[in-house]
Amino acid sequence: MLGDLTDPDGSPYNQDTPRTSDFMPGQFRAFAAATGNPVWDVVVAACGRVVSSLQRVHGPDTGLLPDFVEQTSRFNPAPRPADPALPRRPGR
Repeated sequence: MLGDLTDPDGSPYNQDTPRTSDFMPGQFRAFAAATGNPVWDVVVAACGRVVSSLQRVHGPDTGLLPDFVEQTSRFNPAPRPADPALPRRPGR
């Protein structure tokens, strides 16, 4: 989750809006080794696909990654950089 400014399944930012800094393949591989749970290998592969797509489509010249990622649309799960300003809850 992105913190208190989001709600599970909320709109537009929710558990499906990761930060690229949350992609920690080295740690995920260590979790796989420590637990024996192959789901961590799936997580590493998924993070790699997102990074590759972002770099290929949105940063081909620099390879830079955005801070936040979201789906292109409700019907297109392709990753894209999130809009520049995250919404803030009133009083925060």
